[in-house]
Amino acid sequence: MTDLLDPGAELYDRIAVVDVGPGGATGLRVSSYDAGELETGEGLRVAFDVQKTIQSDVNKARIQIYNLSADSRPRIGKGDVVRLRVGYASTPLELAYEGEVTRVVSDRSGPSIITTIEAGDGVETFKAQDAKATFPAGTKVRAVIEAVAKKFTESIRDEVRTPVFYGKAPPKKKPSRLSTRNLDRDLAALESSLVAQGFATTLRRSLSVAGNAREAMDALGRQWRFMWSVQDGALQIVAYGATLVGEAILLSPESGLLGIPAPLDFGVKLTSRIIPGLRPGTAIVLRASTLSGKYIAESVHFTGDTRGQEWTAEIEARNMEGTAITVLSSDTATAASTGPSPAAADSIRSAGQQAGVL
Repeated sequence: MTDLLDPGAELYDRIAVVDVGPGGATGLRVSSYDAGELETGEGLRVAFDVQKTIQSDVNKARIQIYNLSADSRPRIGKGDVVRLRVGYASTPLELAYEGEVTRVVSDRSGPSIITTIEAGDGVETFKAQDAKATFPAGTKVRAVIEAVAKKFTESIRDEVRTPVFYGKAPPKKKPSRLSTRNLDRDLAALESSLVAQGFATTLRRSLSVAGNAREAMDALGRQWRFMWSVQDGALQIVAYGATLVGEAILLSPESGLLGIPAPLDFGVKLTSRIIPGLRPGTAIVLRASTLSGKYIAESVHFTGDTRGQEWTAEIEARNMEGTAITVLSSDTATAASTGPSPAAADSIRSAGQQAGVL
């Protein structure tokens, strides 16, 4: 059973730290917290708007830094990797976002100069990578998914260093920043979930994959009942009805819940203070006067300003009532799914047979 994290007593004295640099290196560090233990010095105002989803859409961020020095502003460029860490004086800083800079601009607003960084997580790789392979009958489903997923880690075209008109010269390449560090864990959980639902875990007939790797992963997800995304530079796969490895977050008025949760057709929409570790796929136990239950976070929208009023997470979460919130890992490998309705199961099974997986 998942342990509950009650963050209520810890969410004070907020902090934001921004790191930006080429290829993931820390070229520039800015912090809202001027303390020797962080060694970041400037203590500048930082505001941010981060949108993350459990689906394969690009997670986006807009980060604003106030009054960055004239020497520091040119050190942020398109294609750099930006990392945003947030937290509180009483908690460790947690990575809230990592992505590639797609646009940066500095403008004056009254007495302040605001540097705005726009970023996308995996945006370069999503456009660049193709997948082409044929898998014979008997191949494990997880091997098919792994082969396509690892295409995202291959080198990609360097748009900054490759001229638009380069004649016969080959385009310059750079390493992909995406990783599959959690892939073995996620695929073990998915395989267990498929077994629990009566799906085969090997191909009955050969299967060919060709085209954009992102579209190929979308198709595999529809066939084998999983959601995939890129979260902070790492591929993430979550089986339908499962949650991420880790603690379930308890949300109540005492632990950071703000306002009244709004019921949705599939679950609930709610707002809380920013809680370290909250991300799409996180298990949530909601305890409110009007609505309680077990949910999985499907989208998280962080907004924050270290010197303003905003410091919230807007969450859309799917109902998991009737399902024990069980952490899926390579150790437990236990399925946690309510399963489809009989009609939906027939439809899914029929699609699987046509694809040669059942």
